[in-house]
Amino acid sequence: FFSFLVKLVGSVSTMYTSDWESFLEAAKSIFVDNPTRTRYVMKYRHCDSKLVLKVTDDTTCIKYKSDQISELKHLEELNQLFFRLTTNRTTTESLASQPPRKKGKR
Repeated sequence: FFSFLVKLVGSVSTMYTSDWESFLEAAKSIFVDNPTRTRYVMKYRHCDSKLVLKVTDDTTCIKYKSDQISELKHLEELNQLFFRLTTNRTTTESLASQPPRKKGKR
């Protein structure tokens, strides 16, 4: 019952979705699979009152399009998701990559 439109452009597949929850889960999945290559773009056209959110990692691209002004709060939810994933990922990776501290004179 979800309406997806898949369009192949070169080697990048693009999916448009009208369901916010599936878009958010797909965005999270893309980020977890490839955090260093994932990025998102927000485009809002005031004259058309259209919001388009795009998340890509150069192999997969998903887009969410809406013309409802009440759905602008979804942008904030997406920002919070990426900020949370980025800070959690960075914290765990930086702790894992640090060499153990040597005990001794300082």
